[in-house]
Amino acid sequence: MDEEDDELQQFRSMMSEIEDRREYISDNEYLTMMNDCMQSYLNYRANRCICTENSFECYQYPRLFQNCRYKDIILQQAPLLSILIPGHQIPADFQLQLEIKYDPYDNNILVKILRYLLDMSNESDYIYDRVICAISIFHLVFKHHGILTNCPKLRQVILRKLDEFQTSESTLNILENFDFSVLGLSENPIPIWWGELR
Repeated sequence: MDEEDDELQQFRSMMSEIEDRREYISDNEYLTMMNDCMQSYLNYRANRCICTENSFECYQYPRLFQNCRYKDIILQQAPLLSILIPGHQIPADFQLQLEIKYDPYDNNILVKILRYLLDMSNESDYIYDRVICAISIFHLVFKHHGILTNCPKLRQVILRKLDEFQTSESTLNILENFDFSVLGLSENPIPIWWGELR
């Protein structure tokens, strides 16, 4: 049993003890104790990687990503996320995929990474993080274009997002002020990707 299992076991045990005492304490005491226990559990989750082999969950608490047990797998697929971790840099040999390419991929991993990036983008309050997540998604689907061929719904989502990035005034303002040099680019890659998919 690992440390995380021990912690969860302790929370279950605490809740069970509170339930056992239920008939001997007031409703107010019961609710207070249960709330305290639940708050401890939420604090625990907010400070620990809760990812599993089947699902990467650290996007719920983006600051946890730097301690995520699957961080290396995620960064291998989405190296741009390195710039969101203090003290990390994009690998020197990284090149943003601007043209359609059919590199082989592990469908299970790629789907988990794409879902992770979408979820992280939705959870983040920072525009910069959301732009990095979106560019990471476009990089992956252009590098492994076979996934769009095999999943027409995903292709439609990507086309819609690229269109939104070209037509939404708020997004255009963000991209006009974004420093693409951190990605090794002199200009916004969205029009290039749009042209490739069209």
